[in-house]
Amino acid sequence: MPDKLGDIDTLVVLMMQSRSFDHVLGHLSLDGGPYEGRLDGLVGTPIDGKLLDARYENTCEGRIHQPQEIRDGAMPGELPEDSQSVQISLGRRASSGKRCMDGFVRAAALSAHRASRSLPMGFLRSSGAPVTNFLAKSYAICDRWFAPLPTGVAPNRLMATCGYSLLADTTPRLLPLHDTVFDWMKQRGVRYRVYHDGLSFFTLGPWMHGEVTSERFRPAARLADDVRNEPDATFPQVIYIEPSYFDAPFHLGRPPNDNRPPLPMAPGERFLLQVYQALTSNPERFGRTLFIVTYASHGGLYDHVSPLPIHDGKFSTTGVRVPAIVVSPLVEPGTVHSGLLDHTSILQLLAEKFGDGVYSEPVTRRAVQGIGSVSTVLNRCAARASLPVPPSPPERPGRKCKRSLTPRTEGALAFDLAARALCDHAPARVASAYPELWQAMWNAELQ
Repeated sequence: MPDKLGDIDTLVVLMMQSRSFDHVLGHLSLDGGPYEGRLDGLVGTPIDGKLLDARYENTCEGRIHQPQEIRDGAMPGELPEDSQSVQISLGRRASSGKRCMDGFVRAAALSAHRASRSLPMGFLRSSGAPVTNFLAKSYAICDRWFAPLPTGVAPNRLMATCGYSLLADTTPRLLPLHDTVFDWMKQRGVRYRVYHDGLSFFTLGPWMHGEVTSERFRPAARLADDVRNEPDATFPQVIYIEPSYFDAPFHLGRPPNDNRPPLPMAPGERFLLQVYQALTSNPERFGRTLFIVTYASHGGLYDHVSPLPIHDGKFSTTGVRVPAIVVSPLVEPGTVHSGLLDHTSILQLLAEKFGDGVYSEPVTRRAVQGIGSVSTVLNRCAARASLPVPPSPPERPGRKCKRSLTPRTEGALAFDLAARALCDHAPARVASAYPELWQAMWNAELQ
């Protein structure tokens, strides 16, 4: 186990849903700023908001599309990220064997949603994601963190919490049985907890229904109080935090905040700030905490970096690069970490901290192919004494993106099946643990 992990008592993982690295953090290397030459983001000087550079060109039906600045707000439609669409997005193979990343606009144009064809090429400035930018600049950016599989959210979340996926695409069905990180931690006596801002992703697994209605799964609103007041003897060693998913059947009366297009970033930024403030509300405990913020998948949005060659079942590469930040007093501010990482890097970290260094055979195969552990990001010998002060969250919510109980996407269909199955499994416990879900299901039955 790396020596620095001995100074870490708590590992925290917040995985948002769907954005690409260039879309959220690529702007940091523009305009000759301090990250120019250090971070593999976008380069050049925008002209009328566009980056006119042949390296970034996406051509569709005779029109050339370039990365362009956009303001945060609700998007006009969803973007495709099923495995077939991702292969189109990756585009042609260059002579070097790398993909040219020139098919994102074409994939959007071919999708059933017919979203604005320039939408995949949009990128935000700091004002569009101020909390994310604050954490990136105050701690460590990982500019070589990829979604493990070139497909959508469900398979990549399974990779993050199981180390493998029996799914190649998000489906409108419940998840097949997987061995999860929770099983792994139970076997090793690791204290863990999940804080969820709505219906947990793990309700999609019928074998998890007893778990998600247990005391180990708590509302995210309880995080701050637990961080401040819970004794060390019972406080979790590993925490997974989940946002409110757009596909879920209820959102606690607030906009969903998982940052999946077509949602605006603002609700997710407020949630990220809430989590950071909760974790830092006990400075002594935060001094021994490692907090990972990343995204399940790229959401159909453009990134210029070719995925890594990885052999995993039917796939020959990783997915598209996603934003990833490692927040800890044990990293220097302004760190740019360019080691190769993906979601299984979290499982490698757990194995180093709580096991014998080997999580599972599938995760080891990734490591052998060059995927490292999150522990490689830690670069301080002692924790920083002072904590940076975060900005205020963005006030504008953007246009609300609601969905009814009549689902449209594969993920929404799966969540509705999961919600009904959960209510059938343990109605009394669901009424207590998820009262909004119980009310939503009851109202649906009355309609």
